[in-house]
Amino acid sequence: MSHVISVELESAHELATRMVPFFKYTSFLMPGTSKRYYKLGERLDMSLTLHDRPTPFYFSTQVTWLFEDRQLPCVLTLLPKDLATGHRLNYLTHKHKSEYGKLFRSLLNSCAT
Repeated sequence: MSHVISVELESAHELATRMVPFFKYTSFLMPGTSKRYYKLGERLDMSLTLHDRPTPFYFSTQVTWLFEDRQLPCVLTLLPKDLATGHRLNYLTHKHKSEYGKLFRSLLNSCAT
């Protein structure tokens, strides 16, 4: 059984700061507001509200990346069954993502050393 979580972000711009650019399916960093520790492979049903959009997005995700330091956010990836929602989120965040992709790569490189 999957765990349901609700995430609220200010805008598509804020979502873009959390997108992981080189995963096959739409992926993003889970906001660090939760006190709960997730497990690799855990499935989560999500409600994502962007304050600049009229309706929330509903989709299923899976925890696909955990940093050794549990204070860092985990990476959630939309499941293939929610591919259309992934395309919509990518469209909303496209113009914001290129700079943030560079920042995420530097974060991964600093954690790998």
